[in-house]
Amino acid sequence: MEKIKRPNVVSGEPGILPVADMERLFRANEKVDPGICGILALGAFAGMRTSAIGRLDFAELDFGQRGILTPACKTKKRRRQWIEGLPENLWKWLERTPPEIFALDYCIAAPRRSSGPGC
Repeated sequence: MEKIKRPNVVSGEPGILPVADMERLFRANEKVDPGICGILALGAFAGMRTSAIGRLDFAELDFGQRGILTPACKTKKRRRQWIEGLPENLWKWLERTPPEIFALDYCIAAPRRSSGPGC
């Protein structure tokens, strides 16, 4: 591994992908691993950080009320969080996402953590 040349990665300021680029991202992933699109949608349409998505359980998605409930033990400030008013586009992608995908660490950059009972 020491002989492999590492690419020079220059990190710029975070930006917003144009709609056409976002559509290409989703369509490309849909062909390779359709389950990942729901995870991508949480970041793209709910504004969730990768670390928060990595701690999210499928049961915390409320499809009936169209909201996401994050228990206090999973949030940075240790306060329960309810996210509502999310676009219908998010829910369409999540409806196609198998619940098992939320238990897989390989598809999330952040490790899953449990901070206490019920988490």
